[in-house]
Amino acid sequence: MNLFYGIPHYAVSVACRLDGQSLAGAIYDPNRDELFSVHRGGGATCNNKKIRVSERVKLDEAILALGFSKGKKTIEKCLELYQFYGGRVRKLRAMGSAALDLAYVASGRLDAYIEQGVSIWDVAAGALMVEEAGGVVHMHPGEQAGKIHLIASSGRIQLDSI
Repeated sequence: MNLFYGIPHYAVSVACRLDGQSLAGAIYDPNRDELFSVHRGGGATCNNKKIRVSERVKLDEAILALGFSKGKKTIEKCLELYQFYGGRVRKLRAMGSAALDLAYVASGRLDAYIEQGVSIWDVAAGALMVEEAGGVVHMHPGEQAGKIHLIASSGRIQLDSI
């Protein structure tokens, strides 16, 4: 959607999956000419340089991104999360590209990313990237078929649940 409206925060994301597990992936940001790549057991890179998740440990210093899917229930949950974390983190962002947001968690630009009701093809490469860069990813089936709930973080900050 960002590309369609001329918003320069979008990417091409591909992943190779086998038996429900991502084995390799790449995320390309044409606006910044950044190629994030990953393969299971081999770490994650940006333009061939190793990347790692953020070292921040305090929630009030963290930058958290939230993804907003279109369903009524997922929007309500996202707004609830936005309100819950708004006064607890340094900044909240809603940038509109799950793939790039996950690449940014993997590279330490963001500390965490949460989205309710996202499609696996939007996050398959990025989720593996976060894990290979030292972070933690939790994915659970969503209410809608083919949708998942995702929390990805550096693993160093404590994300309170609501």
